[in-house]
This record gives sequence, C-alpha cells and structure tokens, in this order.
Amino acid sequence: MTIFLLAPAAAINFGTAPSGATYVSDDLGLIAITNGSVADEAALIAAGCTALYPAGQAPMTVATLPSPAIGGQRQFVSDSASAASGNFGVVVTGGGANTVPVFSDGANWRIG
Repeated sequence: MTIFLLAPAAAINFGTAPSGATYVSDDLGLIAITNGSVADEAALIAAGCTALYPAGQAPMTVATLPSPAIGGQRQFVSDSASAASGNFGVVVTGGGANTVPVFSDGANWRIG
C-alpha cells in the first residue's frame, strides 16, 4: 500500500524515518511512502505533512487493516462480524461477511 502526503513545501528533506527510509518532497510538495509504514506516515504528519487519502479504496479484511495508531484513518472491510446498521462506533471484528466502513480512533478500528 502506498501512502501519499503533502509536505508544507517542495524539496524538503525530512531525514530518516522510523523504518529507515529517507523522504524528500518532490517539486509539488508530494511524498509517497511506498513501504506502507504507518510509523513513517505518523512521523511525517508530526513534521507538518498532510495525509492524502484516495477517494476510492478497495475493501480489505479486518486482519489486514493497518495499525489504528493514527486516528482519523478510514477504510472499508469485507469480513466484519457485525453489520454497519445499529453498530456505529463498535470495535470491528472479522470472521463475518459484512462489508462496512471503519475508522480508527487512535487505538481501535471502529464501524462507522
């Protein structure tokens, strides 16, 4: 999974991230995290970058969701044990057949 961010300006060298990768914004201020590291994403956001999320995302399973440590992330899962209706805010668990939207609250992925 590639994560895209917008830096405060073009050509900023952010140094070495937690994964060991080095990030420099391009001439438009864009940064692509190609290793999928949410720790790198968190470090870049802390350094002033803004996460850019795609308008459309393919559903994933609960087991393959990234860490919920960065609150505000959104995704869809295809194997929720609970339907979305009547379960807003419930911590999502896998093993079912319901496709539901989920969001991270900084600690858990929740239906909603």
